[in-house]
Amino acid sequence: MVNIEAEVKSITQSKLQNAKIVTASNEKQQINFDLVGDILKLSEGDRLEIIVDKNKPENIDVYDFCGHGYLVKPENESKITILSLWGIIFQFDPPIGLDENTKYYLCLRKI
Repeated sequence: MVNIEAEVKSITQSKLQNAKIVTASNEKQQINFDLVGDILKLSEGDRLEIIVDKNKPENIDVYDFCGHGYLVKPENESKITILSLWGIIFQFDPPIGLDENTKYYLCLRKI
């Protein structure tokens, strides 16, 4: 399981209508992800916990958002992790070590 804590650094308007792009980071990792509609209320400065695991979390109700998806392309080709959850894209730089053709659960919450 990958567990990352990061701070929301910016929220910018996407080219897609009713969507924004969130950039969060810590000293080792930068995460960019789509924020579609009102799925989640975030502001700059919010602290997030993000988990990525092959197994569905048992305590799923404690998270503000959960989804499952797959790598878009191998990490060694893109040099980052690009995970698609129902078309919602999460990018992790540097890569977080996920396997191809494997279903992953990603959950996040404000902390």
